[in-house]
Amino acid sequence: MKNVVFVFSVFLLSSLAFAQDGLDDDHQIAFALPATSVLDIEGPGGDKHLTFTTQAVVEAGSANDYDLVDETLWLNYTNVKPGSGSTRKIVVQMNGDLPDGMTLTVAANGYAGNGEGEVGTPHPSAIVLDGSIASIVTNIGSVYTGNGISNGHNLIYALTFDEDQIEYLSANLNTSVIITYTIEDE
Repeated sequence: MKNVVFVFSVFLLSSLAFAQDGLDDDHQIAFALPATSVLDIEGPGGDKHLTFTTQAVVEAGSANDYDLVDETLWLNYTNVKPGSGSTRKIVVQMNGDLPDGMTLTVAANGYAGNGEGEVGTPHPSAIVLDGSIASIVTNIGSVYTGNGISNGHNLIYALTFDEDQIEYLSANLNTSVIITYTIEDE
């Protein structure tokens, strides 16, 4: 019986020795960063709507200047790429139709601002907005451009009119279209 009590006592004491705190300990901390993509258009005073209006003709026989340009909007984005080596792009599309003879283009200037990371590469020339989807900024890595005007890519819109189609003009054109930007995987 003494042997059984002794074995039980040794077992009990050894169990207690393992259950006590030691000189050091450790634990695991996991870190998860979800893939993220957000973008927005910023304009002066928070206004991102554009209105192109020609100046009234003051000299009889003169033509209106139908070449209108706006450079007030900025494309801002934040992106955490989904994996190493992967990139994203921003595409643009016009929804709606312009009156006959009118053409709307958009170009994105190179990056400016106070962000950090792997900014994208703008398309090298102006894109004609004709309803099709076009890549305007490509090769976007993990980045934030900075928020607001003067951060990201300055957008340059140009509205032109083919003067050979002057017969289609009327003062009640009042047409509007929607321009949509989407960030997506390349």
